[in-house]
Amino acid sequence: RYEGPAGGTATLDLPVAIALDLSGDDAYEPGGAVLPAQGAGILGVGVLVDLDGDDRYAAERHAQGCGQVGIGILYDAAGNDTYSANRSAQGSAFFGAGLLLEAEGNDRYDLVGEGQGFGGAGGVGVLADRAGDDRYHAEPRAEGGADLRLDGTVEGSIAIRLPDSSRPPIPRPRRSRRSEVGASGTTSPGSACWA
Repeated sequence: RYEGPAGGTATLDLPVAIALDLSGDDAYEPGGAVLPAQGAGILGVGVLVDLDGDDRYAAERHAQGCGQVGIGILYDAAGNDTYSANRSAQGSAFFGAGLLLEAEGNDRYDLVGEGQGFGGAGGVGVLADRAGDDRYHAEPRAEGGADLRLDGTVEGSIAIRLPDSSRPPIPRPRRSRRSEVGASGTTSPGSACWA
């Protein structure tokens, strides 16, 4: 169990923070403090690498791959993991880069705002999950809401929830049944090509 700023930094006195966990089912929690953690770089570089286990990541904000005038990286290599945060998390950045990189497992992501691949002003935010049956839940109060912009304007926002049965299917590559002519001029029946 990790409490506090594991893999997070927010001071020029400690511009780099790195946390490495090799195995086990871990819980990463803020521990009552609202400090950058879990791969957050505020005015620096914060990195958290967890190589194995079913892990639980929980934070208020500035966590789980968050970069603000810095670089934040959270990499989880394996396990069925759960990520929850209020805002500025899960691949979020302003004037920096925030990366949440997940290799495999059936994972769940819950977030209220500014994350799940969010790049604000001057920022690049990435949430990349390579494999698994994952669930994403973001901005539960966004439906019919509005966004306040830095210039003082308000922009409308609409979120529509679709039931699973009404979501469009994901296109898949198909194998063609047509024959291909090889360099020798012969036909090879059943040759595959992507169509």
